[in-house]
Amino acid sequence: MPAIIVFPAGERPAPLFLPEVFEVASVEQARAIIVIGHLGATTDERWEKETSYLVNDIGGFLAIRPDSCVLDYGCGIGRIARPLIEKFGCRVVGVDTSRSMRTMATDYVQSDRFDVWSPEVLDVRISKGFQADFCVCLWVIQHVFDAMEVIARIAKALRPEGLLYAMNQLGRCVPTDQGWLDDGFDVSEALRRVFSEENVHPLPAEVTTAELSSVTKIQVLRKRPMAP
Repeated sequence: MPAIIVFPAGERPAPLFLPEVFEVASVEQARAIIVIGHLGATTDERWEKETSYLVNDIGGFLAIRPDSCVLDYGCGIGRIARPLIEKFGCRVVGVDTSRSMRTMATDYVQSDRFDVWSPEVLDVRISKGFQADFCVCLWVIQHVFDAMEVIARIAKALRPEGLLYAMNQLGRCVPTDQGWLDDGFDVSEALRRVFSEENVHPLPAEVTTAELSSVTKIQVLRKRPMAP
């Protein structure tokens, strides 16, 4: 877990957002930044344990069927998309800001049930009527520059009363030229303003580390009928 810098009120210099942190040259680099080795738990160990847990947990809350379309917002190289397709036979649309990870995702998932788009392409598809049945968004909103923009985009991409499975740290962790910053924005509360929260639970310590479990929240939320 990156060290977080929190500036006192009124003393924070203007940071420069650095999304290029998520541009990678190899699958190994991608795995290392998607699932960072933490307190003795290696990237490989966390990748295996957490991924297995998350896919089963997602399946327990989202009634995914072969005819379902799942939006994987912040898909990376397809860590969750591939096992979702394998387990449920669903269609997955992955979205990521990282051009390199989008390119790697196609090779990693290797399924004709998978498409991968940039956020800009998703916006165009939404304007033409695209709607997903479900959305999975794991450790993403904590990192983005404009959290409300991403939350609104996800809401627009979901069908009426569609479900969102979101996992984030309790604090923000935004990559900038001044390090990983916490701007104080409450992601959980922002999600509750747009969606109806139906369940909240931690990432269990037995599949991650005790410290990460204590600072991570999983929310299952339903799009309100009148939401955008």
